[in-house]
Amino acid sequence: MARVPPVASHLRLAAPQRWQDARFPCSPCPVSPRPRTRSSRARRDLNPARILETASRILAEEGLERLTNARIAQRLDVTPAAIRWHLRSTHEILERLIEVAAEKPPPVPRPNASWRRQLGGLTLWFREQLLAHKELVREPACWGQLLLAFAPVELVARRILKTAGFRGRDVVLAGRSLYRQSFVFVYQDAISMKLAAPSFGAAFESALADLPADERVLIASRLHESEAGAPDALFRYAIDALLDGLEARHGATARRPRGGRS
Repeated sequence: MARVPPVASHLRLAAPQRWQDARFPCSPCPVSPRPRTRSSRARRDLNPARILETASRILAEEGLERLTNARIAQRLDVTPAAIRWHLRSTHEILERLIEVAAEKPPPVPRPNASWRRQLGGLTLWFREQLLAHKELVREPACWGQLLLAFAPVELVARRILKTAGFRGRDVVLAGRSLYRQSFVFVYQDAISMKLAAPSFGAAFESALADLPADERVLIASRLHESEAGAPDALFRYAIDALLDGLEARHGATARRPRGGRS
């Protein structure tokens, strides 16, 4: 009987050679290193602080409706997924922006100043902080978080009132009135700034057209006189009027016999 040649050993010798030739040619092509692109550098430098800074600029320049992950990513030359890696959603970005807006503590009242001057200074400070972030104030979805974040302002107002001798409901209601009055005024200013001036002007001119000529001249002249400092002047007037009422109420309470009713 003829002897069968060792085919298996032959395959064991030949197969590795064929496999090696297929995977690793004798003259491999050199692989050049992948160049670092601008986008890859941007991803490397990306962090929450840069994202929030860019989001704040978009709010200031383009408004809240343009604040999206895609828009932020476009500004930073990265992908939206890279933004979500650090901050999961636009909602979280807004939360962080509100935290930044309210990070400054309210000023400490000057002990030698009157309670009226202390409250007036506190409301002006609060208004300045809100105006610096008016794009957030314009968005109703942010109101609850904004009011909660700035709650220390109301607490400081209550301490001032209590130290001045106010009692009971007057401390709570007066503090909240000053706090919310300031917020409402800034909201109105923010909305007015957002309105397109040409369309608002056209509507105003149309309304004036129905009035007698002498009334049109009077309203237009008064409006022109007050345009320059209208928001500031109106805010100060409203706060002064509120403080006048509190002062009158406080005086009446102090003169009221114990157990008397208002």
